[in-house]
Amino acid sequence: MRPELIVFLEGLTKDSVEMFSEIERPDRPVAQFGTFTTIGAFYTAIEEAFESHQHLINGDRQIDFSLESHGQGNKIVPLDSIEKVRAAIEIIKEQGEGTSASPENPFPGKPGELAHFYVFREMFRGKKLIKMSENPAVWDFKGDDVPLPPAFPMGRVPEGGWANGGLNAPAPEVQQVLAAFNTHFSEMLRALQAAWLTGDSDTLFPAIGHMGGMRTEARKLVQLELPDGSGKTYGPEFLYVEE
Repeated sequence: MRPELIVFLEGLTKDSVEMFSEIERPDRPVAQFGTFTTIGAFYTAIEEAFESHQHLINGDRQIDFSLESHGQGNKIVPLDSIEKVRAAIEIIKEQGEGTSASPENPFPGKPGELAHFYVFREMFRGKKLIKMSENPAVWDFKGDDVPLPPAFPMGRVPEGGWANGGLNAPAPEVQQVLAAFNTHFSEMLRALQAAWLTGDSDTLFPAIGHMGGMRTEARKLVQLELPDGSGKTYGPEFLYVEE
């Protein structure tokens, strides 16, 4: 889709925020100019595939699971009709991109929340996005200062993981934490796959538990300094490991 876009794992920096916002870039940003192939176009292609094969949509192996505590539009609902598929894809797109008329998330976790793209652009530009005029609606990054949130200085993960990091190849005690994270990550994926294969919502609970385990191990990793003297720290690799 966009071979020039390099996606990487790194701590919170202007470079990583720029990368995050490029991933979420809308087809027609209301406060950013330029034409790019976007993740919205990717989801549109997914929707077109469902439209072409809607006779295969039958509701089998579908899960009903409450996630309203994470905000509107986050409940897992059975996609047993093309109408529900369309609605789900629209929620995903608008949570990430906003709409063609507004940068606000129509399905927010809290009132006034911006879509993901504009949150990242605020962090990158260092200014709050505000509405400059009503008719026509014009938005610009001219509000209050938006400093980057405090974060551990996680270094950029080498391709294939820290074992390929040369001087930063992990010592055994670091590798133990990396392995614990990767195990939780892999078990989470297997639990999600089980949910997909069986349609049993109970299989989601182990997946959620492993997400908590990932958070615990990640917090340990970002406090372990790299040996190269850069002042950066280790961070999760997200490597899949077999059982």
